[in-house]
Amino acid sequence: MIRVFSIVAVFLAFAAGFAWLADNPGNVQFNWAGREIETSLMVFAIAFVVLMIVIAIIWGVLRAIWRSPHMLKGYFSARRRDKGYNALSNGLIAVGEGDAKRAQKAANSANKYLNDAPLALLLKAQAAQLAGEHETARKTFHSMMDEPETKLLGLRGLFMEAERTNDPRAALQLALSAMDTAAKHPARPNDGATVASWAGPAVLRYQSAAEDWDGALKTISANNAAGLIDRAEVKRRRAVVLVAKALSHEDREPQEAKLAALEAHKHAPDLVPAAVVAGRVLSRLGELRRAVKTLESTWKLNPHPDLAETYAHVRPGDSPRDRVKRIKTLTRLLPDHVESAIALAKASIEAQDWDGARAALLPHLSIPTQRACLLMADIEEGEHGDKGRVREWLSKAVHAAADPVWIADGVVSDHWAPVSPVTGLLDAYEWKVPQSALAKPTVIISDDDVLLAPLEIEPPKPVEIPKPEPKPEAQAEKPAPIAEPEIVEAKAPEKTEKPEPKTVPVIEAETGTKAEPKTEGEAEPNSGQKSDPVEAEKAVDSAKPEPEAASGNGAAQDGSEKDGKDGKDRKSEPNFVSPDSMSPIPDDPGTVKEDADTDKRFKLF
Repeated sequence: MIRVFSIVAVFLAFAAGFAWLADNPGNVQFNWAGREIETSLMVFAIAFVVLMIVIAIIWGVLRAIWRSPHMLKGYFSARRRDKGYNALSNGLIAVGEGDAKRAQKAANSANKYLNDAPLALLLKAQAAQLAGEHETARKTFHSMMDEPETKLLGLRGLFMEAERTNDPRAALQLALSAMDTAAKHPARPNDGATVASWAGPAVLRYQSAAEDWDGALKTISANNAAGLIDRAEVKRRRAVVLVAKALSHEDREPQEAKLAALEAHKHAPDLVPAAVVAGRVLSRLGELRRAVKTLESTWKLNPHPDLAETYAHVRPGDSPRDRVKRIKTLTRLLPDHVESAIALAKASIEAQDWDGARAALLPHLSIPTQRACLLMADIEEGEHGDKGRVREWLSKAVHAAADPVWIADGVVSDHWAPVSPVTGLLDAYEWKVPQSALAKPTVIISDDDVLLAPLEIEPPKPVEIPKPEPKPEAQAEKPAPIAEPEIVEAKAPEKTEKPEPKTVPVIEAETGTKAEPKTEGEAEPNSGQKSDPVEAEKAVDSAKPEPEAASGNGAAQDGSEKDGKDGKDRKSEPNFVSPDSMSPIPDDPGTVKEDADTDKRFKLF
């Protein structure tokens, strides 16, 4: 637009000049080569303008002829440059698409037309990496380090190759070289605070992995001066590094650990590991009041079970009931938080205060977590030993909501660590519920659930032992009658073809009296069992009649006479039935299957 206005302004100026000449006519006269020429002023002005135009044209032609070699060279250079940039553009697109063959072809064309320009070298290195030719890529990156403009680019490429080959020492040295080179880079301000954006975090990561905490603190300061991280992140990272330093000095140099932990707590009051380490070290050094104050300040901002554990054991040697009192003091700061309830329940269980532990967990059992269910199982087992309730709580714990844990890059850990075990990043651990546990269904316990009610155990009732009633004197003096032996008859199984069995008289062994006759086919009472001789002898003695009422059997009298002669109280020997006194056997009605015990005609009781 300005050019258009300029052209218009020039034409207007010429028009105004010629109009002025027309309004003010005049003559021009001059002598040249003996000739006198005279013309009007308007004609002279027009001739002069035409002459200037002709001279300009001639000058342009002569100048073009003079510069034609250079112009031809520029034309062909521009043409090559255009081809090179076209090849560079196609190569970058091929690298993005993952087409290694086309990328290498484009990289060769770009280097041919652009004479190893920085972009052409970068394309060549990337194409070699894509094709798996890592040695070619390293040589290309080394060639970039010869020029100041591309030295950082070469260091970055070599750093990536060192990380690919898992060479942390070489990667750290390259990152440190990049930090030194960044201050001298021509495209950056020449001050010592300039740091490459990738080199600072890389150096910090490798220093943290090597536990070089002092070097990590210097790197954090350099990154802060370069403006790579904001002030809040600087405080957080310094606190994490100081906690790691305190942990490394806790056992050997507690004073150094104390200074580092307190400084970390100052930078990040909500950092749980800083307060825990400070509390442990202060407790070890005897500064109990300061330890308690540090733990309580962090508990208000970020309640955590590690804080409660350290707070409970801040004074070594306390009894479980003293720890319960101390935990109650801590839980008063956040009485409605679930961590307060769990901490008080754990301390009460250690002190065997089952009612207190149950009362602490009861407000948080509507949607219990796994820790709450496990603590309830401990309460039921410790208080009543009820295995059924213990199994119920354990089964609920399996399906209950998961509790937060220390997790970094998907790895769950029981304790906090300053760096990630997977990537080596600083301050990677977070206290949160694992992602895999968020999809689990939660357990909901209603208020009238039987598990929430305490188990009622009725005390055992005393057993009343009846007192013996006093018997009358007449009944007490009356001797008890002697029980006569009972003879049990066993019935043989019914058989249709079995003949009528013959009767055999049986004489009792001791008394000599006749008992009821038995048949040969009948089985003796308890014939299938072995008789105890002692019991049989007791039964015979109890069935023996009085001496006055004894029968006058001849054998018994002979035995008593012999006893009288010998002067001994001997028992009369049994009289067996003679074969002549037995009843005759009836005619054989047929074949009879004799039982195994039919040949036993007599039995001694």
